[in-house]
Amino acid sequence: MNKMAIRLLIVCIAHVLIFEGVCQLSVYCQRESTDELMTLFFNFLLFPGLLIWAVLPGFKQINNRVLRFAGRAAVVILLFFCMQTADYFYSWHLRPNLGLYKEPA
Repeated sequence: MNKMAIRLLIVCIAHVLIFEGVCQLSVYCQRESTDELMTLFFNFLLFPGLLIWAVLPGFKQINNRVLRFAGRAAVVILLFFCMQTADYFYSWHLRPNLGLYKEPA
């Protein structure tokens, strides 16, 4: 479980950095549609893969392969929705209130 916690911390930090980078890139360099496409790519292709990688060391004590797979899948889905909620809160509440948000020119 310790290895899984370290991997989850790495994934969460990488996710926040990538998400903020995409947000900043959309303001200064790219069009709005590019920001939306990049966010879709990172949130629905890259991030679930990273979560699966992070959860793989967990649930090794369970001998039944079906239960082990179900446990890992449930944790990945739960973490995915938790991070999507955190992204929503960060982008709609924290960024504007901290002065990190700028309208694209």
